[in-house]
Amino acid sequence: MAPVTLLHPGLLHGCLVVAACQWAWVTGSLEHVKVPFLYHKAAAYEFAKQQLSESVETVSDTAVFAIATLALTEGAVGDLDASSKHLRGLHRLTLRKNGYNLMRSNLAQQMLEMAGDRLRRGEVNVIHDAISADFQPSIIALLFTSLWDMESLPPRQAPRYGWWEGDETPTDRLWQDYTKNLNWELSRGFDPERNIATMLNGDAKSSRASYIATFFYLVMAVNDSEMDCVLTVWLLEQLIDDVCDKEEEMIAGTFSRSLWFWSVLFGAAVANTGRPITATGREQLAKWRAIYAAKLGLASSVMRLDSWQAAKAVLAEVAWTDGSDAEGRLQDIWEDAVLGRDIHGRVLDVT
Repeated sequence: MAPVTLLHPGLLHGCLVVAACQWAWVTGSLEHVKVPFLYHKAAAYEFAKQQLSESVETVSDTAVFAIATLALTEGAVGDLDASSKHLRGLHRLTLRKNGYNLMRSNLAQQMLEMAGDRLRRGEVNVIHDAISADFQPSIIALLFTSLWDMESLPPRQAPRYGWWEGDETPTDRLWQDYTKNLNWELSRGFDPERNIATMLNGDAKSSRASYIATFFYLVMAVNDSEMDCVLTVWLLEQLIDDVCDKEEEMIAGTFSRSLWFWSVLFGAAVANTGRPITATGREQLAKWRAIYAAKLGLASSVMRLDSWQAAKAVLAEVAWTDGSDAEGRLQDIWEDAVLGRDIHGRVLDVT
C-alpha cells in the first residue's frame, strides 16, 4: 500500500502514539506523556472508525494503516486482547481489499513460517542459549508468534518465562522449555478475566518484545499485499537494534552466529518485502537493503561462507525447509550482498 501517512493528517494520531511508546522505551515510563498519549490514542481510534465507515464498498490504504498503528500501540502497551482483535480485523480487510483472492505469503512471512515449523517441534537448540537474561526482544517475538498463531491470540494465560500458572498445554510446555534460562515475566498486571497484560510497565524490553511480535503478526496478516513504507521502516528499526546489539558477540563467537545470520537475512527479507511507490520510499528502503547487505557480508566473512549451499547449511541450524518457494529470492539477496552483485551505493553500517 502507498505511503499514506503523508496524504492524510488523521494518520498522525496513530503515528504519535507509536512514537510515544518508543519514547517510553528510552525513559522507562509513559507517565510524562500520558495525557497526550491518551488523547492521540482516542483520536486514532475515532479516525479508524471513520475510515471504516467510509470504506463499506472498498478498503482504503488509509484505513489499513490506521488499524495497523492501533494494533502496534496496543501490542506495545500490552493489551493482547485489543491488539489481536485489530490484527484479525486487518487480515479480513486485506482479504477483502484483494477481492478474497488467495494471496501468497510474502518473503518475510515465509521465513517466519519456516521458523515456526521448527520451533513448534522443539528443534531449534540455538534458541535455548539465546534466550537468557540478556535476551533480544526480536527472538522472544519470534518464539511467541511461532507458538501462538493469530487465531490463538491472546493466550488464555500470561506467558511467563520458565514456568506457567495453572493447567499446561503442549504449547505452554514448549514455551517453558525454550525460556527455562529466564526468570522474567512477559507480562505484568495480567488480568485473566480480560486477557490483558500490561507490558509497558517500566520494562522496555518486554514492551519491545510485544511490539515486534505484533509486527510479525502484521506481516502475516497482510500476506503479499504491499507493506506501507513507514510500517516497513518501523519494523526494520527495531530489528537492526537487536542485530547491532549482538554483533560484537557474534564476531567473538559468544553469541550464536547461525541465529545472528538468520536474523540478518530476515531483516533483509523485510526490507525486500516493502514496495514503495515514491522516490523517498525507494531511497529509504534502498538504504535499509544496503545496511542488511553489509551485515550479511560481515556474517558470511566471519563464518567463511563462500557459497549459497554453505549459507543454507547455517540457516538450517535455525530454520530452513528444502524446496521452499522462498529459496530463490533469499539466494538472490545473499548473493547480491556477498558475491559482489549490485554493490554500488551501499551503506556499510548504522552503529
